[in-house]
Amino acid sequence: MLTVLVPLLVIACHLFAKTKYPTHMREMVEELGSILVFAGRPLPNNSATKLVFIQYRTNDSWGIYLQDIASGKRTILDILPTDTWREGVVYEQLRTLGWSPDDNYFAFCRGKHKEIVICDINSGQTVGVFQVSKPITTGVWLSPQTLACSDGQQIYEFIQSGNQWMQPREFVSAEFLQKIGVSAEKPIELLQAFSPDTLLWKQDNSIWSSSKAMEAPAKLWQATTDELVAYSYSQEARKFLLHLRDKQGDYFADLNLQPAGTRSATLQDLAIPLNLVHPERIESSGYRPTQVRLINHGLGYAYLNESDFSLNTPVVKIDKQHAPVRMPWRGEIKGFAISQQQLFVISSLTNEPAGIWQYDLATGSFRSIVSNQEHPFRYATSQPTTENRITNASGKALTYYLLEPSHFSKNRKTPLVVGVMGKLEKAYNWDRYAQTIANCGYYFMIVDRRTSDQSEWGDDAVFAYENLIAKADIDTNNVCLLGISVGAGSANELLQTRPELWSGALYYSPNPYPDPLRVIAPRMLIDIGALDQYSGTNGSKAKIFRDTAASRGVDVKLFIRPDVGHNCRLLSIEKERLHQLAIFLANRN
Repeated sequence: MLTVLVPLLVIACHLFAKTKYPTHMREMVEELGSILVFAGRPLPNNSATKLVFIQYRTNDSWGIYLQDIASGKRTILDILPTDTWREGVVYEQLRTLGWSPDDNYFAFCRGKHKEIVICDINSGQTVGVFQVSKPITTGVWLSPQTLACSDGQQIYEFIQSGNQWMQPREFVSAEFLQKIGVSAEKPIELLQAFSPDTLLWKQDNSIWSSSKAMEAPAKLWQATTDELVAYSYSQEARKFLLHLRDKQGDYFADLNLQPAGTRSATLQDLAIPLNLVHPERIESSGYRPTQVRLINHGLGYAYLNESDFSLNTPVVKIDKQHAPVRMPWRGEIKGFAISQQQLFVISSLTNEPAGIWQYDLATGSFRSIVSNQEHPFRYATSQPTTENRITNASGKALTYYLLEPSHFSKNRKTPLVVGVMGKLEKAYNWDRYAQTIANCGYYFMIVDRRTSDQSEWGDDAVFAYENLIAKADIDTNNVCLLGISVGAGSANELLQTRPELWSGALYYSPNPYPDPLRVIAPRMLIDIGALDQYSGTNGSKAKIFRDTAASRGVDVKLFIRPDVGHNCRLLSIEKERLHQLAIFLANRN
């Protein structure tokens, strides 16, 4: 039976004395573990001279940064303390509300979206902090002195008066909102500015408007047969772009006010009949348009194509006459922004960690404006990802992503790690675990699980593995299984039903644990937090598994991280985990 876990430093020293490591292993892990990921999308100001973005910091917190695009000078607007670099925590805590029309202010929500913060960009100071009772779901600037926000049930306005930002007040009476059917099932969505004093929003299949001059909200337009998914309004072009959906799929259509110059944009415009023009069917089999918006003064549009089987990518049309802009990036793009013919994305041009890029839509030139690497790698390499599409015996289409090893051993086949990651990691983005595996001389493979039920994850992984070994020179005697969080359930199934495939298994914060009386694997690594609710008090469930499995001849290395819960991804702990991962992989047959 293995001895009780001793301090990690002692274990690490013991292993270093016995193991032959990859060259410069510590330096390699340090470089890969130091990459600071981004969250959300880059947010340029209206003149495309400054940029706000969210990035993880080295001291285990997220920062909201302001950067001057020309000089690269960076300041910090706010800090979000956290115990994880996973970007999901940012979306739970923060919501950006954007720039004021004059670019003097930037607003966002923090504290699980219940605290609105207004920052003076010129001074870098916070000039307003306001509490609300429910999470803010949408917001928009009407003017440099007025910010409107909604929690889905009410609409608030925040007004600057005498250089002071006042406490929020109702923009529209709650009584009127109830009369038009606003509810949890039919909430207020997608606030947008019609003019400096008039607000637009989507509710169910309708577009509504209101201002202080109106006695009650007015319904501007309603979809009668199809679903209104989203809309975008251009004050310059005086038109709407509607994203609609019917039984055939998605399509866009314009909704025009009177031609510019014939009348000023007043509330009277909202009483005129409005009809759809220029319907355009989106050829998007397997894709879903999101983040739809008008660009280029209303002449063109852009949206993000979200895919279930490939990487998400923006579609940008400068105008209706030209074909979509061809994007130069190979990496996935989760969000983007456009200002003054400048496109801003977070992505990878080749195989480097994602950074922030600026693309000139007029000239096609592009450059990196925020790098994720302070210095080029000296000891690690950033391995490219290849996308492979296959169809299983039942006709189901699958995509799996493959990283090749950074180096191959002469006269030896190459080992492999098959990953079944956590709940939020269903596709592949640049990942320090995967890159560490590749830098240790292994292939790394993960199946895109966005179209699969959790019960199918294990079978999908085996089918992709069998496809891979038919094409690549894989050492089938050295194939390890990686299970993270809920992905451990599928890993457990594979260890029990296909034990002949695996030479070892790696578990990080497993939920659930494998059955120690049924699992068959020569060696295992388990790494958990002492406060992980799925591992028992101080890892008691993990210790029982270790001892029982050891009694059956399984070599289990167990690491319990003090004061850490299930989802902890502190950089300091991540680097320790990467070290132990490299050690485990170095000990192959």
